[in-house]
Amino acid sequence: MAHDDDQSLIEPVLERYRAEMMDYEQFWYLGHRFEYHPLVGYVHAPFASKTLNISKQGFRGPEYLNRNAHGNPRIAAFGPSALVGIPNSSDDTIITAYMDRRFEEAGRPAEVMNFGLICGRINNEMRMVSKFLVDYDIDAVVLLSGYNDGWSFTLGSLWEFQDIADVQMRGFAANRHRADPVYFLRLAWAAWKRSRLEAQAAKASASQVRGAERFFRGRRAQAIDSRPPVPVFETGEKLYLQFLGQIAALCAQAGKPFLYVFQPNLFTTAKILSPYEAAAARSLDNAFGQEPNLRAARIEQFSAFYRQLGQKARVVVEANGGRVFDADAHFAQAPDGTEIFFDECHYREAGNEIIGAGLADELMKVLGS
Repeated sequence: MAHDDDQSLIEPVLERYRAEMMDYEQFWYLGHRFEYHPLVGYVHAPFASKTLNISKQGFRGPEYLNRNAHGNPRIAAFGPSALVGIPNSSDDTIITAYMDRRFEEAGRPAEVMNFGLICGRINNEMRMVSKFLVDYDIDAVVLLSGYNDGWSFTLGSLWEFQDIADVQMRGFAANRHRADPVYFLRLAWAAWKRSRLEAQAAKASASQVRGAERFFRGRRAQAIDSRPPVPVFETGEKLYLQFLGQIAALCAQAGKPFLYVFQPNLFTTAKILSPYEAAAARSLDNAFGQEPNLRAARIEQFSAFYRQLGQKARVVVEANGGRVFDADAHFAQAPDGTEIFFDECHYREAGNEIIGAGLADELMKVLGS
């Protein structure tokens, strides 16, 4: 999988983001991650650190008031981990931070609310938009989406990530066995085994940049390779476009401008990759497994499907009154050598700024003076 010279390009970049990566690993791999949320299903657990802060509401950034107390436009941004800005972005270099700054620079201050959700997929995003259009005073909606769904369809999953499904299934199992002491003894044993895994991951995190992530993602990659998945592209595409159309139609019905971003990734981008990005595509990612031939075949399947999905998503959004911001086209116009991608679907500062500033510019046109 790895080219011999790739690590010499990758490791210095990982070292640059050591502080951000360690905070992220403490939150995600060594923390409890999730909290229950009505209708939405889950949000993030509160977390505080130097570079990564999650509010009591479960989102990155400050607490948000339900009502607009200042009169400035309020932009609700929804999306997956790339919008949250993990694993490598600090609080002031995420997409929504660059949106805020662009509005300020233009003399048109706005409140950009980051409702990004790690592991988020289109069904989660549909529920969030539905609920938050009611819960909050919102003037426009932004959705960054696509990669998590395309990746999951490639691996045979139509719904929640396994991380989320496991929590939900255990909750219902606990209800079913609520009078069975043996079941809870088994849970105690499972908790002890998990504590041993987290101890190993914590040791890896302390000794190596991205150590905990390498540990757990390596285990996931082995599981993917041991049980070769069957893609669910046809059904997945129908579900994705159906939910996306509903989101756009909900915003149109509520009279809120809707701006959609089909999420760029390393495997289908039109951007000319920098040496680091090319190395990351070859050797940093094992989301599609780690056996070289199987991984290459899955990436090829994903790429062909994802390009078509993006074209169809544009048609659906525009047919339902929304607008599309083509982030990947903006990536492709960046000067050669610009470092945009951190890994397969997360961005460095330049990538976040291109998306954030570009979205703010589009929204200023839509919202008027």
